[in-house]
Amino acid sequence: MCAALGKGGNGFWVSVSGEVAGVHLERRSRLPGYCIVVWRHGHVAEPGDLGPLQAGRYRAEVLAAGRAVQAR
Repeated sequence: MCAALGKGGNGFWVSVSGEVAGVHLERRSRLPGYCIVVWRHGHVAEPGDLGPLQAGRYRAEVLAAGRAVQAR
């Protein structure tokens, strides 16, 4: 997923970039609205590896992605 950041969407997913994360929304998922939110500033295996400020910003973008999916 990290390697796909900044390369835009393709036949499998739509990509959107935020300030700190990239969101990949699967085009044809068995789970409608399924998406992956990836930290954009270096490889991080788990959100718990982020510092408090970074984790807060990441969490805000995860929530924004979820709200956008729900609204759609």
